[in-house]
Amino acid sequence: MNAAKAALQSAINPSSSAASDSASASTTQPSSSSASSSASSSSATSQDAAKLQQAQKAVSDAQNDVTVKSDTAKAAETAAQAAQDLVKKDQQAIKDAQQNIDSLKKSSSANITELQKDIDQLNKQLTADQADLTTAKDTAKKAQAALDTAKKAVVDAQKKVNQAKTVLENAKNKLQKDQSTLSDAQKAADQAQQAVKDAQKQLAAAKNPQATTDEIAAQAPAIVPDGFANAFAGFDPQSGNNNSAAINYAKQALTANNVDLNSPFEVYHYSYTDSNGNTTNTVKFSINYKHNKIDENRIVDTQNLSDNEKLEINTFVANIVNRIRQQIQNQSDGKTYSAGYLKVSEGATSLGWNLMDLAYNKAGITSFEHNKKGLANAAEKLGLGEDIFCGENLLSGLILSDKETGTTKISMDALKESLYAGILQMMYKDADSRGFGFGGHTTAFINDPKRNNPAAGEEGNAIALDKNGNLIANQYLSVSIAKTGIVHFNFISDEYASAAVKAKLAQGVTTPGISAAKPTVDQAAVEKAQAALTNAQKDSQNAQAKVTAAKKAVQADNDAVQKATKEQQAAQSALDKVNDNVTAKSNSLKVANESATKLQSKINDAQTSLKAKQEKLTDAKNASQDKKTALQKANQELSNAKQALTKDQATATAKNTELQKANKALADAKQNLQKKQSDLAKLQKTSATPAMVLLTNSFVEVANQPSTTQLQQRVQKLTAQLTQHQEELKQEQAKLSQLKAKLDAANKAVKDASVTTNIADLKKKLAKDQQTLKKDQAKLDQLLKDVQNDKDQIAALQSHPSSDSQSSDASKPATSDSAQTSDASKPATSDSAQTSDASKPATSDSTQTSDASKPATSDPAQTSDASKPATSDSAQTSDASKPATSDSAQTSNAVSEATDTTDINASSSSVNYQEITNKENTAATIKTTNHVAVQPVVTHVAFATPAAHTSSNNQKQAQLPQTGNTTSTGVFGILLASLTSLFGVFFNKQRN
Repeated sequence: MNAAKAALQSAINPSSSAASDSASASTTQPSSSSASSSASSSSATSQDAAKLQQAQKAVSDAQNDVTVKSDTAKAAETAAQAAQDLVKKDQQAIKDAQQNIDSLKKSSSANITELQKDIDQLNKQLTADQADLTTAKDTAKKAQAALDTAKKAVVDAQKKVNQAKTVLENAKNKLQKDQSTLSDAQKAADQAQQAVKDAQKQLAAAKNPQATTDEIAAQAPAIVPDGFANAFAGFDPQSGNNNSAAINYAKQALTANNVDLNSPFEVYHYSYTDSNGNTTNTVKFSINYKHNKIDENRIVDTQNLSDNEKLEINTFVANIVNRIRQQIQNQSDGKTYSAGYLKVSEGATSLGWNLMDLAYNKAGITSFEHNKKGLANAAEKLGLGEDIFCGENLLSGLILSDKETGTTKISMDALKESLYAGILQMMYKDADSRGFGFGGHTTAFINDPKRNNPAAGEEGNAIALDKNGNLIANQYLSVSIAKTGIVHFNFISDEYASAAVKAKLAQGVTTPGISAAKPTVDQAAVEKAQAALTNAQKDSQNAQAKVTAAKKAVQADNDAVQKATKEQQAAQSALDKVNDNVTAKSNSLKVANESATKLQSKINDAQTSLKAKQEKLTDAKNASQDKKTALQKANQELSNAKQALTKDQATATAKNTELQKANKALADAKQNLQKKQSDLAKLQKTSATPAMVLLTNSFVEVANQPSTTQLQQRVQKLTAQLTQHQEELKQEQAKLSQLKAKLDAANKAVKDASVTTNIADLKKKLAKDQQTLKKDQAKLDQLLKDVQNDKDQIAALQSHPSSDSQSSDASKPATSDSAQTSDASKPATSDSAQTSDASKPATSDSTQTSDASKPATSDPAQTSDASKPATSDSAQTSDASKPATSDSAQTSNAVSEATDTTDINASSSSVNYQEITNKENTAATIKTTNHVAVQPVVTHVAFATPAAHTSSNNQKQAQLPQTGNTTSTGVFGILLASLTSLFGVFFNKQRN
């Protein structure tokens, strides 16, 4: 046993043998063979341990070098980043200073220039507006004068209107009075005219007693006034002209038959269409025709008249024509222009319709003209003789009512009225263009011998004389209506007719309107009637003269009314015009006044604005000097910032260079570490005995204990970092004070903003400064945390220098001496009990007892419950049979606790050993925790304990009693105890 211990001591420190010899001398010596075997094994183990120790030390040194280089690189990176941050900070300071300068330059000059420009513009505009105001006031004054003139013109015009109204009213009153006089005169004239008519009727009745018993004469009087022959003498049949006597007589005759000369007198149907498209048919004249109620209800078809209806209308027309001829022939020289009478018979009526039908209907004549040749041919066919002439008058149409328009049906009353009106028209309105007077149709109806003398070459429409100039004895009348609606009045002679035709014509013949026994005329009654007529005519003329005079007066009054109306209208128009002029002048005055008011308001506003601008300009000029001072200060700040930037850029460049060097050194150190680890792994494969594994691990633990120098370096580093953070904190606090001052100044500037300061810019700068202050405040808070963290780390290191790398496996039995004896009073003096600090020898504490498992400790930070695993970064496993893992794995008791006896019994049942073969060994792994390399741990190597029995004293034995700092003595104690147990087992096997 002593030989094994000596070998272990020699392997640990070959130069140290005195203590080992002393320890060996105090123990029981084994047999010679056992001593020899032990010496041989110890020599081999010592050589392997030395190699492993060297390799492990090389790895540990390399790992420490990597740690140092890594810390250096990180520090260099931090310094480079800090330098770069200072560069950015300087650049931002330059930018802010330049912006401040630009703002000061702009506000110091541009504002004053702009204000002066505005003032000049306002003065210019004010001058122009004042001139415009003067003009506007002058315009308003002129407009007022014009309005006054216009109002005076209205007064004058109103007077004229009133005067014109008075004249017009007087003219109207006179017109009304004269119209009343005219009305009375017209009534008297009408009465006088009616008296004339009555006298004429009495005279006609006296001259023609037959008319009193003739119904047709009563229905259609056909009055022929006296003087026909004299009037007719004024008519030239060749030219168709009528002299004034003829025209006046024609008018007199129509008036005698109640024809209104002021209305158109045309015997055909009139129609007109109004604006709504309604067509009205009307008769535009009136005559002395007496309507017959019975005939009004008799509707006949003009194209399908019965023989009786044909004979009725033929008789009706012949009666009228014969009475006209008789009245003319009874007048003075009347027979000179009228001869014979018309006869009517059934045969003549029938022959006349056939004559018209052959000459017009069947010949296809539709125009309004005479077909003489057709008539001659038809007369020859009908047996009237060869090459004879039948007299003919044509009437263009009949009078139709609205309900009869477009049809051939008409009442017998309307048919007779149309025929009567047609006769009167052709008698007295037959001149050219249907003017008043006589014409060719007149000669036919009165049967003028001069106009109808074939022997003299005179052929009219009548057939008064034969070819020999003798009066034709038999003249027959035929009235027929063609399909065109034209009425044909044909005069037929039987002079050259066959005997049969003559007989037919003569059958039932009558002479309508002419009685066979001519009644006796009472000449005295005629004279009396004539005298009454003469008086009535004189009265009528006198009354008509009064009417004429009254009409002239009314006409004059109308002219006066029209003139007064025009004058009144002109006066009213003039009044309206001057009223419009007043309105226009009022509007002009209103516009002028409004313009003057607006200009005055504009001038007032301009003056107010000018005053404000001038005040601002004064303030701006007063503030100009302050701006200049601020600009100089800002320029100095810019210069300082640029100098700081140059300096900090140089520092940043140097720091970047240092960072590159540190990174290069770190890479080289890592490469060297990989090589040393590789060498160690190869050596471990060849020396993987349980004793060497335990020995190697023990050396690793010892090698990994941080030295006092390293701990002091870390304290110095953290102290320097604390100083730097405190300095940065001081700088940030200074910046914060400056920013707060700027913020207060900005707030004051916003509050006291004058014309030289743009409030919007100040607010924008204030917002920017507030954001910068917020960021700096956050940075300051972080720096405060960093300073506090640095202080905490320094305090922790000062109280526990090895807490970051110390193994906290409380299950390992720690001893204060590698060669403890059963006598607890002896101090441990082994050379192997070296601490990490060479100046502090390991000594036993006076408070230690014979129980080596409970050494005294002065470290109150250690846990009193050794059964709880430490939470250190060391690689520990909770099960000796499981490989060690990082951070959380705890190492179980690979070696049982040391017994109370100093010797380790080889047959002790407290140690369970499990054989380990080379096949179970695997490569060692490296774990780095907090930049401290953890020793390689051989996996699949386990030392099982019967129970997890630990004590807090085990940890305490690994600490110095004076300071509580961990030493290497505890590790050596583990090493010795482990080897003693292994050797005891080994010797026990040899005995077996």
